[in-house]
Amino acid sequence: AAVAAVAPRGSARRRRWSSAPRRAGANTRANATSTKRGGEEAFPDEDGSWLVTGAAGFIGSHLVQRLLSSGAKVIAVDNIDDRGPYPPAWKEANLEVLAETARRTRAAGSRLVFSRCDARDRARLQRLFPGGDDLPTGIDDLDSVDEDDDDDSLASNPRPMPAVSRVIHLAARSGVAGANADPEGATDANVASTAVLLDLASAHRCVSFTLASSGSVYGECAVDVASGEPVASREHDATDHPTSPYAASKRAAELMARAYASLASAPSAPSASMRVTVARIFTVYGPRGRPDMAVYRFVAALGRREKIRRFGDGRSTWRDYLHVDDVVSGLLAAARRGEGGAEGGAEGG
Repeated sequence: AAVAAVAPRGSARRRRWSSAPRRAGANTRANATSTKRGGEEAFPDEDGSWLVTGAAGFIGSHLVQRLLSSGAKVIAVDNIDDRGPYPPAWKEANLEVLAETARRTRAAGSRLVFSRCDARDRARLQRLFPGGDDLPTGIDDLDSVDEDDDDDSLASNPRPMPAVSRVIHLAARSGVAGANADPEGATDANVASTAVLLDLASAHRCVSFTLASSGSVYGECAVDVASGEPVASREHDATDHPTSPYAASKRAAELMARAYASLASAPSAPSASMRVTVARIFTVYGPRGRPDMAVYRFVAALGRREKIRRFGDGRSTWRDYLHVDDVVSGLLAAARRGEGGAEGGAEGG
């Protein structure tokens, strides 16, 4: 399993804020080149479908938008629950954005299927991997979706959907505070879902599996003795001292991915060619961002002409921020790592 730290180049996890360039790929450790269609990456039909979990979230919705704009076929998965930093209404609003993007990019060959299910639900996910002509397409009937309904179909599918060839697993119980309050639930959500999806991706001979992890697995960042400045985290830094249940759960998910990468590389494996990549994502900002993050809170406070609250001494909590567009570029590069025309800067084994 390769590991890529998706963070601003040369950044420390606790450095002062700086405005990250919005140019796609500018601040990621892994960049990819591919064919272009209208200025976007173009993914040919024979690539199969992309399955994206956590598709209604902040990063997930931007990732699906980029894929659709590139002409890709996407199976978007999200349970739209009320846990974590997002109210369900925000997630449903993100899905409406994706529905509009799918309609706008249909002429370019893109297609969108949405499935409202938990990323730990093996039986329901199993129905999505083979593709076919009995899957829903589009999100035209979002309000009619009943999470207790066995079908969750949103519209009839006039054309067969290609089988899933790549998985990007973003769904998680995110946030340190939430995991501290419910460590058992966070561990189950973050680790069990990874195991289920890895097993299904391997069984269905997917070509790549990308796991979104967290920069929190590095624990407290090192500090340069001479300058007192934080030192940038690197992929090979130690990750065996997590400082929160959330970080521990994400590290456990990484180890599960590494185990499946070892199994996938065995000659007898059903999917000997499946590439497994872990992307350690640091603090992200951008449109539709998390309401519990500093950038959102600062902008909201300024809009209300309120004071901005600074935590601690204002120095130990310094951070770099990475724009969501750059995170999406890094995830796509990780998913296509090692393919023709793709360049990867990931490290690991």
